Amino acid sequence: HAATSFVGRASELARLARALRDGPRVVALVGLGGAGKTRLASEAAARAAEDGFEVVFVPLRGGGRREAAAERVAAALPVGWDVVDASARWRAWAAQPRRLLVLDGAEDAVDLDAWWASVADRLGEARVWLTSRSAPRWAAASVWPVAGLGVPDPDAALADARRACAVRLLLERAGFDPDAVSDHDVALAADVARALGGHPLARELAGAGARGV
Repeated sequence: HAATSFVGRASELARLARALRDGPRVVALVGLGGAGKTRLASEAAARAAEDGFEVVFVPLRGGGRREAAAERVAAALPVGWDVVDASARWRAWAAQPRRLLVLDGAEDAVDLDAWWASVADRLGEARVWLTSRSAPRWAAASVWPVAGLGVPDPDAALADARRACAVRLLLERAGFDPDAVSDHDVALAADVARALGGHPLARELAGAGARGV
């Protein structure tokens, strides 16, 4: 799990959990940078691991040559190194039950189309989740948009503002208990959350900055 607590996204987490049981085999979590795609995928994958899935998480952003994405995926699969070919490594891993591959930052993977073409019809029992700023053209995935966390309306009651995920995230990252702070602090946090818009990353950074003041 991540070092900080996970806030909100209950419906998205439930939907991903259902997808592992009887949903689409390939899901693309698509949204703007900072919308929370990686954090959502990481949390859902951690819960899948607790439920008995073998999870392989492959970060594709940065880390060297963009055209080496397929090599990174093949190297990450826990298959004996006597299996060298990338497609063969996938088939050996995916043939086993309860397998989940998470490809984070698929928009940066410029060479996965050939690899995917070689394995798309050999998914076996595996599930594949992608995070991307745009729907990947190389994968026939079910595209699930990831929006920012909802912010309370300016005229929302303080009790509703206190329950809003955006407000709770901001307060938690600033080191406060959202259920214990004053109504004044809730109102201030709600104002800040609205000013930051819907992106969780902005609130993570703002909350961390407030903690350091």
